Amino acid sequence: MMDPVAFHRALCAGPRLPVLRPNPGPFPVKRHFSYALEEALDRLDGGDSALEPHVVHRTEEFVTFFDGFPKATVHLLAVPRRERIAGIGELQPSHLPLLRRL
Repeated sequence: MMDPVAFHRALCAGPRLPVLRPNPGPFPVKRHFSYALEEALDRLDGGDSALEPHVVHRTEEFVTFFDGFPKATVHLLAVPRRERIAGIGELQPSHLPLLRRL
């Protein structure tokens, strides 16, 4: 594991992070927020363009959304696309490689 000072130097030496556009607010979903991310992933996979303003970054494996109810100036939600994990209590040792890539 890299020591914190070396990690900080490596981050500072790398490319600058992009400036984020303003947070568009809550997802346009009709269900309780506990289901909002699940519904958002399904809609994105279905090609729903209404969610595009809420997507910060996307890969085949992960999507990063703006948090609809942020508790900080910048609050992002990085979510696995294919491996649906409802909560921390569902994590298994087999999820460790996924979490490392996250």
